[in-house]
Amino acid sequence: SQRSSQRSTKDDSDEYDGPTPRVAFSNSAIPESGKEAIKFLKKHGASVVESVNEYCNILCVKPNHLVKTMKLLQAIALGIPIVTDKWLLSSAKAGHFIPLRPFIPSAPAQEAAWSFSLARIWAQPQTHLFAGYTMHFTPALKATYKAFAEIEQVCKAAGARRVVSKKAAGKDGDGADTVVLASEEGDLDAEVLLERGRAVFSKDFLTNSILRGEVDLQSEEFRIKGVKA
Repeated sequence: SQRSSQRSTKDDSDEYDGPTPRVAFSNSAIPESGKEAIKFLKKHGASVVESVNEYCNILCVKPNHLVKTMKLLQAIALGIPIVTDKWLLSSAKAGHFIPLRPFIPSAPAQEAAWSFSLARIWAQPQTHLFAGYTMHFTPALKATYKAFAEIEQVCKAAGARRVVSKKAAGKDGDGADTVVLASEEGDLDAEVLLERGRAVFSKDFLTNSILRGEVDLQSEEFRIKGVKA
């Protein structure tokens, strides 16, 4: 694979021993205020990448606060290590790349609120989380995303077989291998599906399943019971 074929840096115990860093940023201060750190990164053979995909192997975020960006979710799904900006800043200060694990983001309040532990799933691929499933987004929910293509990438990174968005006409979305996600407000297709007795979930079902590293279709936590006008 691309990641395994990348050359390794020094392997001393106090230094980074992974593949040559290919770093992406999400809700990070470095692109705006860490220009010296970026120079250090490039000077030492590493690179900055815009997308979180198979070519990315580190994601930097701000400390103390997590934001459910598509990059963050995709990094978790792909098992890409996520660290705070301090990793790169401290590496630049040390003059060499240092280990990643001490810089795992800590956001206790959010982890408690979202019922997950980033340390538990850190660098653990979730690529089979939705294996075999079709993710069905109602048109109303699709319209709430600025870039639906990013959501498609997240779903596929988590193993989804297909990602579709269409109205609840005929028997669409009725398959046992289809997970239906809808808006909780003004979603006419969700109303139709609920009338048919179909399980319909809010968008938080997708994000929290990835954060927790598990899919629970029997849980009532994110099931939509009725649609607000």
